[in-house]
Amino acid sequence: MEIQHYFQTMEKGAQTVSKHDYLRQWQQLNPEVFKLLNRNYLKRFYRGQAAIPWPGYPVLTIDGSRAKIPNREENRQVYGESINNYGKQLARTNLSVVHNEFKRFLLDIGMHHYRSSEIADAKAHIEALKAITGERPGLIIFDRNYESLEFVDFLEQVRE
Repeated sequence: MEIQHYFQTMEKGAQTVSKHDYLRQWQQLNPEVFKLLNRNYLKRFYRGQAAIPWPGYPVLTIDGSRAKIPNREENRQVYGESINNYGKQLARTNLSVVHNEFKRFLLDIGMHHYRSSEIADAKAHIEALKAITGERPGLIIFDRNYESLEFVDFLEQVRE
């Protein structure tokens, strides 16, 4: 629909794009562009004062969850697999996210191996946050699955 609107706006109403041509071009689109665009938007946002709703700190949460993904051999190799009650191998992944609780932004999303540690995933998110928020401190909330002395040591080092 948007493509037709574009052609009408550009006064090329007779020109059409077939579904096949559209899908072929869509497959050539690099998905990394969306990550880059989102990260640039968030960097600009966190440079301003609107990012700080709580006294001096953005309030962020990090959490993860396991999820089913399309059960293809490639996915099972990259993300891992589990065996269901019927003995069938199913592709699984760990999803994790950093969320700004007040602004309702997703700052970083990760898809990791099914057996990866939530703590390792959180460390990757914290490194990504540095690129977004810079040196601005934030309050990060974790659930009980992140409890470990090694993780506390990591957080102390990041803070310094």
